[in-house]
Amino acid sequence: MNQLMLSIGHILPNKSEDIYSVKSNDYIFSAFKVLYDIEHRKFNKFIDMIDIVAFCMKNLTKTEMAEMDMVMETKEIFKQYRVGQICDLSARNPFLPVEATAPLKVAIELMVKWNVHRVPVIDSEGTLVSILTQSRVLEFINNHVMEFNENGVLLKKIEEISNLGTSDVISITDDNMAIEAFQLIYDKKVSAVAILNDKGELTGNISVSDLKMIGYDGGLMSRLFLPIRTFTQMVPKDKASPFFTVICVRDTTSLEELLVKFQLSKVHRIYHVNDSMKPIQVISQGDVLKSIIKQDSI
Repeated sequence: MNQLMLSIGHILPNKSEDIYSVKSNDYIFSAFKVLYDIEHRKFNKFIDMIDIVAFCMKNLTKTEMAEMDMVMETKEIFKQYRVGQICDLSARNPFLPVEATAPLKVAIELMVKWNVHRVPVIDSEGTLVSILTQSRVLEFINNHVMEFNENGVLLKKIEEISNLGTSDVISITDDNMAIEAFQLIYDKKVSAVAILNDKGELTGNISVSDLKMIGYDGGLMSRLFLPIRTFTQMVPKDKASPFFTVICVRDTTSLEELLVKFQLSKVHRIYHVNDSMKPIQVISQGDVLKSIIKQDSI
């Protein structure tokens, strides 16, 4: 897989002006307003929705959150804390840079080793020039399938690949409140949980990005006390996506098909289900990268 030896800078079309930021002394509501539309990140730390979730779960009681529509005007919770106080509050968002001249393989290995979704890319002077994400790497691999499939690794079925995905699928039933799903996300240190119906069948997914439904100023915090099935129906759907339900795969799905689903759906995790739509495991983008690196080393 010679493509893995290409430099990181070679595959990144991003320009430094495309990197958005907030100041460490900005108030949280300012950062949330930025994150509400598009993820913005500072140049020496990362902040994203998982940190906002951690902030809410650590600092607001359920009673306070239930009354937040009224409390916001008096306590102004989001205006009491600054961005610098919650950067990597989730302990899932470390700022670990890699040089643009490093081979892509090195970046992937570091993502796997550090268990991170993204790495900041710096030039020889230490200036941030771009951000390499797992999504961008998978897109690159998907666009160069022939080169990456020299040993037939991408044709392997999921059932043939050992240790692909996490068998312990963290889930919650759709009759629970949305806040309970976010609390579970926080407690289990994950980015999303599967949604099941009363039969144990997979019906959806709720992730940290869905917290945007409370509004950038927290004014709609009471939505967290809606049933999950109601809350998720309110989340805007990607009209450009060809998928209308939760993304899933089965034993016979190939690694190449899995890559295509990741690229077309823009999701970060895909559920492996049985014929009864009951989840067997969850496969993340990091799991796929780990498998590809492992096969390349054989």
